[in-house]
Amino acid sequence: MSNLQSSVLVIGGGISGMQVSLDLSKLGFKVYLVEIKPTIGGTMAQLDKIYPTLDCSLCILAPKMVDIYRNPNIELFSYSFVKNISGSAGDYTITIIKKPRYIKEDLCTGCGDCGEICSVRGIPSEFDTHLKTRGAIYIPFPSSVPPIYLIDESKCLYLNYKICGLCAKACNAEAIDFLQKPKEINLKVGAIVIATGHNQEMPDVYDSFSGSSPNVFSSMQFERLLSANGPTGGQIIRLDDKKHPHSIAFIQCVGSRDVHHPECKKYCSAICCMNSAKEAIVVKEHDPNIECYIFNTEIRAKGKNFYEFIEKSKNEYNVKYVNGHVSSIKENLDNGKLKLYYEDIDKGKVGIFEVDMAILASALSPTPSYYELLRQLNVGCNNLGYIGETDIILLEKKNIFVTGYSRKPNDIQMAVVEGSACAAKISEKLDSVRFQNIKKLKYPPEIPVKPEDEPRVGILVCQCGLNIGGIVNVSEVVEYVSKLPYVAHVEENMYSCSSDSQERIKEIILKYNLNRFIVASCTPRTHEQLFKNTLREAGLNPFLFELVNIRNQDSWVHQNEPKKATKKACDLIRMYLA
Repeated sequence: MSNLQSSVLVIGGGISGMQVSLDLSKLGFKVYLVEIKPTIGGTMAQLDKIYPTLDCSLCILAPKMVDIYRNPNIELFSYSFVKNISGSAGDYTITIIKKPRYIKEDLCTGCGDCGEICSVRGIPSEFDTHLKTRGAIYIPFPSSVPPIYLIDESKCLYLNYKICGLCAKACNAEAIDFLQKPKEINLKVGAIVIATGHNQEMPDVYDSFSGSSPNVFSSMQFERLLSANGPTGGQIIRLDDKKHPHSIAFIQCVGSRDVHHPECKKYCSAICCMNSAKEAIVVKEHDPNIECYIFNTEIRAKGKNFYEFIEKSKNEYNVKYVNGHVSSIKENLDNGKLKLYYEDIDKGKVGIFEVDMAILASALSPTPSYYELLRQLNVGCNNLGYIGETDIILLEKKNIFVTGYSRKPNDIQMAVVEGSACAAKISEKLDSVRFQNIKKLKYPPEIPVKPEDEPRVGILVCQCGLNIGGIVNVSEVVEYVSKLPYVAHVEENMYSCSSDSQERIKEIILKYNLNRFIVASCTPRTHEQLFKNTLREAGLNPFLFELVNIRNQDSWVHQNEPKKATKKACDLIRMYLA
């Protein structure tokens, strides 16, 4: 391989693609990360919590998203797709099409002035699974990476009718560019990683389940309801009457493990048993009085601590498991409840059960872009719609690797493991060209801080979605902390680890001339280095930083004692301030 290239193309910016990219950059490779959506993060960015640890999903994901965005050796092509692949192992030529955002990315500050003034409203939000609306100019969610707005060209009045243009007038940065065109980019890479993720069918695909009731959700839609940054702010409500449900049914294997209907998948989607148990537990944490029922034909919990997690849902949270296959759901017009018709396996007869809300563990399948890539590579699929194991081996000989849900149905843990495994394999194949095309991260000069200088401390108190904010009265903590000695500025926010929060930290360090900084959020084990890097980017010594763990050491411990948890949060921050 005389023309061995030292760069790698990663197609897909979900958790597996991000893990590959970060590992490859550490191993000495230039990475081109291509994501078809406006933001990286994939499905994990839409989740509330992850199993079996019940960690906040965004708390795990956001630091990785920020690391991707900061990394000088990862070039991100968001809102882009691969048009063509040519060449051979170690020397591929890639053609990428970057779709127009109609925003100058180098000028957009993410202030949101354009989104506020946009006159086109009521467009279903893709990120919020159509449960919330957005404008014609928008950002998918506040922690998006890149944190740049885009214009929906199919809805924009100016792009279609040459009227309006309010966003351009409101943008002080002059970042609006209605003349942008698709841009073709050619790259040379030595290896390719396919990590295009999955899609989930919406409830309206299955007529026998959705009918006309707005209270039937896919599991992904329900994740958005549970999320603090979702359409209801984490409140569990029925969409028609806005009332809190008293009973919820989680229905397994909807559209999967079914060989009788051509529109259904023959395989198990791999995550549904655990995901439904997790969602039921989260519901119980929101309101212990809601009755949760999981309808299934069998439990397929196959990972580490997964069986214990299922047992925990039964024994500690009183989630009820029903051995039965649900065939249809109909709305009871007399009381507004949902009637579930199911096969009662234990009794050997048809049963009818009424609940206030139903959650469908709908089938997961590879994305359309996955099949387009296979067409370009001239690779076929097996009878399940995935690349066969033999073809995967042949592709790896050509330096083309497949990971995450693109390889087979699997969960977040396995997607991360497979991503790291791909990076290790690529490092072995391209070992001779490591460190040939990388850059070092440059930091600004450090702000001088002398021992005799009076401390000026900035404090950020994180809600961590509902992990902290659902128990600790964060506003009360902020008020208390603001009166402590040497505190120059304090504020609260939803997710301190997100990309927009990192920019906010840098802003307030400079604005208030701070020489110390404290973040009160979650564990230093996963987040301390992220914040220290942010301080370095702001020019502040990273060792003048403290991370107060008011999640693991407070809100999680005192879930049933909100007043005591609030007082303890105040005490912990005061201790670190001292």
